[in-house]
Amino acid sequence: CHLGRYDEARSVFPFTPDALDRFPRDLAYTTGLQSLAYATSKLGEVELAERLYPDLLRHRHLFSCSFVTTTGSLEYGAALVSLATDRHDDAVEHLRRAIDANVRAGARYWEAEARIELAETLRSRNDNGDAAEVTELLATAADCARTNGFAGLTRRIDALD
Repeated sequence: CHLGRYDEARSVFPFTPDALDRFPRDLAYTTGLQSLAYATSKLGEVELAERLYPDLLRHRHLFSCSFVTTTGSLEYGAALVSLATDRHDDAVEHLRRAIDANVRAGARYWEAEARIELAETLRSRNDNGDAAEVTELLATAADCARTNGFAGLTRRIDALD
């Protein structure tokens, strides 16, 4: 999805509402939940996003992790499914909490990722005062990306300017 190849991603996305009922609740559950949130949001799978939201809310205080990998705070996943279901104000609050949690955990990549997503969300919302915050969020995310060598995030930020 990050590459913009949505048709290809959709062709390999195996989930249906019935499949979610059988989704394993094991050690990798939080990683799977975060990945599903990302995919359903980016692919516009609104029904699946609605089904995921209660689980994400139940686990939003946790981080997505699977032994040696993490995809940050599950607040990020809750934000993505909120966006997919047109709950933009909820998404903004989830993203703010995701940023805070990722900062506290030292999860710099996921902090920057959440800042970028919040900037994009605020830019599309376009409320009074959002433009100044978008600029600040992108500057902070760009600094984090450059300092830590996150070239993909740097390219994504540059494309937004």
